[in-house]
Amino acid sequence: MLNRIFVRRSVAFTLVELLVVIGIIALLISILLPALGRAREAANKVVCSSNMRQYGVAVFQYSLANKGYFPLFSDNYTTNIPESHWWNTLAVYLRVPQQLDTDYYKSQNGSIELTRRIRCCPSDPDYVAIGPHYGAYRFGDQRPYGPIIYGRAAATGPSKGVKMTQVRKPSNWIMFVETHGPYFMMYSPTNWTFDADGDFDGIKDVYPYWLGWNNYNGGAPKVHRGTSNVLYCDGHVDSLPFKDWINPNNGHWVN
Repeated sequence: MLNRIFVRRSVAFTLVELLVVIGIIALLISILLPALGRAREAANKVVCSSNMRQYGVAVFQYSLANKGYFPLFSDNYTTNIPESHWWNTLAVYLRVPQQLDTDYYKSQNGSIELTRRIRCCPSDPDYVAIGPHYGAYRFGDQRPYGPIIYGRAAATGPSKGVKMTQVRKPSNWIMFVETHGPYFMMYSPTNWTFDADGDFDGIKDVYPYWLGWNNYNGGAPKVHRGTSNVLYCDGHVDSLPFKDWINPNNGHWVN
């Protein structure tokens, strides 16, 4: 019998084959990663919108228990008593403990830590959180700059705050916005007007007094790919494009 010699053929990839496979994988990753990033951001935006709605519900619960008034930013313009500020006022309606540090900013930041799942934006949880655009009553009449105002501010108006019946167009007047740290509040552009270009992009976006502090008076209008969530006085949440957000004359910022 003839001896049969079997030659075992190598099944390893050649260098060229490996490079082709690596190239295909890299191409697929480059295609999928942006799509995954967009999907993740869309999910974060939905979560942020839901969180804002919870604050809207808390405000309405507060109003029902307080003769139809919006909560005050604080019960006195000059006080630093933490339980008087809006984040502690609404804490009970969100079923979270109040943060009663005697230092104003520690109380503010402490409340953010306690309500992080609700108040902080998942797209930037360390630097963006829900906050009011606030102010006081206009001089000479009883029209507020924003629905969340200071109580007993000098020469402004009644200390009880704004009544929901005072709101002329609740579906158009903004109550809460997404705001930047470290203070997580926004100065209303109906009072502190956008009349300086803080980031030198050709768009007036900041009140000059706050030029060294934060663009957009403390707001975060681009946190969701050029848009941001806003809560209106009727309780609905909408995504506001930057071009509409930056315009103080579009009716969103004034009652």
